[in-house]
Amino acid sequence: MVRVFTDCGLRLGEVLPLRRDDFDGETLQVRRTAHEGQTFEGTKTDHGEPDAGRVVPVPATLAWMLEAQINLNGPGCQLLFPTPRGRLWREHTFYRDLWKPSQEVSGLDIRPHECRHRYVTHLRSAGVNDADLAKMSGHRIDTMLARYTHATDKALIASDALSDSWVCA
Repeated sequence: MVRVFTDCGLRLGEVLPLRRDDFDGETLQVRRTAHEGQTFEGTKTDHGEPDAGRVVPVPATLAWMLEAQINLNGPGCQLLFPTPRGRLWREHTFYRDLWKPSQEVSGLDIRPHECRHRYVTHLRSAGVNDADLAKMSGHRIDTMLARYTHATDKALIASDALSDSWVCA
């Protein structure tokens, strides 16, 4: 589940209600939001459109992991990431039972939403078109640029290389 935050940039409320049929082997259909143990149709940024939601590409390694998760859950479970009892995670139990232990093992003090910011920042730095990236993140371009893109070392490295090539006369 943690890899969906880092590899797809989804919000916690979008990951929790994912169903097995939201994954087609290459993409995730983000169509629902969960909050306090309940599922709602649409996402945080939908505004009543008939085709609400978005499609997010899934990297090959994560696709393999999601297939394994579906097989592990068994045919009777519709949720992609159920609780041990087969139910929808509530935010506080997700943090207590899954996220906090993952933080302790990894030594990383981050939150799921920080993964979303890094996802957008790194894809933009890698050259993904702003319009495509905004569509994948579920925002307008201006909102995505203002809130989800951050400075990377890539620009600093490029400026260092440029300054090293300058010759002072």
